[in-house]
Amino acid sequence: MHAPLTARVLFVSTLIVVAQWSAIADQANPWLLLATLVPPAFLAAHALFTTPARIIRQERNRHRP
Repeated sequence: MHAPLTARVLFVSTLIVVAQWSAIADQANPWLLLATLVPPAFLAAHALFTTPARIIRQERNRHRP
């Protein structure tokens, strides 16, 4: 059985926070900090821009004859 969406989101976000926290706490390596902070930012930006576009396309396709 699949875990509910809320549980999956909480689990993954916790992993991201722990990884970011550990990279920020060890600021001796700036590349580690970038490697930890940039991928979640890219994923968030992708979700913010693609989800509304997908919803708009679905709505347009639903109203076409």
